[in-house]
Amino acid sequence: MKRRLSLTLWGAIVLFWFMLVLLLYYYVHKPISPTQASLLAQACGRVLVGGAVIGLAGGLGAWIMPGVGLRPLARLAYQAGVGLGILAVGVLMSGVLIGYSPLWAWGMVFALALLLRRHIWEWGRQWKDLAALWEAGGRLGRCLAVCVGLMLACTLLIALAPPVKFDALVYHLALPKVYTQAGRFAFTGENIFWGMPQTAEMLYTWVWLLDEAVTSAVLGWMVGVITLAGLLGYMAQRWGARPAWVSSAALLSGLTLALTHAWAYVDGWLMLSGWGVIVSLDLWQTERQPHHLVLAGVFAGIAISTKYTGSVLALVVVVYLLSALWREGKEILKSMALFLLALILVSLPWWVKNLWATGNPLYPFVFTSPFMDDYRLQLYQGLPPWGAIQDVMLLPVQATVWGVEGAPGFSASIGPLLLGLGVFAALGARSLKAIQKEALSIALWVALPGMFIWAVASRFSRLLIQTRLYFGLFPALALLAGVGFWRIANLSLPRLRLGVIVGALLLLPVVFNLWEVGVFTVHSQAPALLLGLQDEKAYLEKNLGWYTVAMEEINALPTFSRVLMLWEARSLYCLPYCDPDEVLDRWLLDRRKWGDPAHILEGWRSEGYTHLLVYRLGVDFVRQSDDRFQPADWHTLELLLNGLPAPTRFGEAYELYTLP
Repeated sequence: MKRRLSLTLWGAIVLFWFMLVLLLYYYVHKPISPTQASLLAQACGRVLVGGAVIGLAGGLGAWIMPGVGLRPLARLAYQAGVGLGILAVGVLMSGVLIGYSPLWAWGMVFALALLLRRHIWEWGRQWKDLAALWEAGGRLGRCLAVCVGLMLACTLLIALAPPVKFDALVYHLALPKVYTQAGRFAFTGENIFWGMPQTAEMLYTWVWLLDEAVTSAVLGWMVGVITLAGLLGYMAQRWGARPAWVSSAALLSGLTLALTHAWAYVDGWLMLSGWGVIVSLDLWQTERQPHHLVLAGVFAGIAISTKYTGSVLALVVVVYLLSALWREGKEILKSMALFLLALILVSLPWWVKNLWATGNPLYPFVFTSPFMDDYRLQLYQGLPPWGAIQDVMLLPVQATVWGVEGAPGFSASIGPLLLGLGVFAALGARSLKAIQKEALSIALWVALPGMFIWAVASRFSRLLIQTRLYFGLFPALALLAGVGFWRIANLSLPRLRLGVIVGALLLLPVVFNLWEVGVFTVHSQAPALLLGLQDEKAYLEKNLGWYTVAMEEINALPTFSRVLMLWEARSLYCLPYCDPDEVLDRWLLDRRKWGDPAHILEGWRSEGYTHLLVYRLGVDFVRQSDDRFQPADWHTLELLLNGLPAPTRFGEAYELYTLP
């Protein structure tokens, strides 16, 4: 007994001494500075806040749909997708009826967490399925999983830094800032993008009230993770673990596809909705329960409620149901009615808000309305198609090979795997199990008519060629890539292990894209910002250049100041003191409205503007590329600017004039 006490005492002394030495050493040799500790704690807090909203959405979906016949990882994405759509409508209605405040935002979190606590726990437990897929993925699957994980880690670092990407600064985050400043869901005629459906923007508004814009970007990143998890679980259920990892990697194998989730864009919602439509149709074909078609309508409605071009999903489902009508008879008409009814009800709030504010449910398109007369409507919608007809005749090849992030035309890098593997998906389809045939058929019915609609739409406006407008189709393309790999891996050729060769080859674009994403992340200096090696101002100047300095100058103006921006669409960092030139047509509109420089200045002053910010680099770009502007327009501009007091210049990029 005494010996046992003696050993216990000696053990306590050893531990005490070792801990004392550690404490004394790190008291002097601090591995993490107070600044770094604060920044890391802030980053963790933002992840927790974004995760809380995702957890609430998942718990809400688990409460509504507890027994979906899917593998756990697919089920959790399915539930979260429905929950996010419901929460977005709830935020919209709250903004109209009650208003917004941090107290409201936190009250919603705690109230929903209390009501849904059991369902949130059940939803969260489904993530354990990821470990099973790691084990079942084999060597190839685990290599792909590591690459996917590293790409997600890099993009999370970018999401944790202040937003700098164009569309986020124009409207995805600029509109939520307007709402938080107004304390309600407010109409803003100064930004016609208000007329777009705003599922993602509503949730960004909620998260902004909980923390700030950076946390909104983290939420967008998490929606991308949910989409990948859903695709992984669904593919594993139908085709196995290795094809599942190939599908997930294919959906991240292009630079744009990997980075878009970090930019506070809405692409993640569009992809999640596209995936949800595929799964709903699959469940409907498998179980023949009407509520699955209702859910297909819900996901298609969420897609439209996220981006107008999400309507391509509704069109391809109608085409799919019409094909079923041809095979199975008129009883499909009832199913189609259920789908369309759900689609209309889910998307209805966004048509109603446009009708209420402008009298045009499709604002800012199709019909004239406040802020969109015939002339401006033609300017916006009348842009000629990009390229020639041959550029869309082989659309998948063109978008894959010539699509480059930020470049004219397709303006997105989507990687080679979707096309390189997807074309083999239908090989030997007759030998598939019935459930696999149906899953493959649905993916083809989404992908092929969807790309046809993309090609046709692109001939109406140059804007409609952009790849990211159709990201709702990409889960189907990723599914086809996984099936294509599965078909190749199962081909039996003498003396040739084709599956092994293709498996090694497909690692190349994934590793190359991981390298590109890593270089992009380091070059952006997001890691340096999060480690306290650079401050936020330097980060913004590094990524936005003179724009950051110009915005600081605007924010330093007297509080009564109001700045009109010409050829600058990005207003996030100068609200509420600035009005953006969101589609780069303000000068044409005002010159047509008022004519000569004197009357234009008088008109601006009558509208309350005290300053004018001219983006000179934007002027140079538009002068060379936009034939809507004529030489007389530029001559009038120079006459007007020459008559103003000398401006404050920011490099060769911006000029800030005082309106006398």
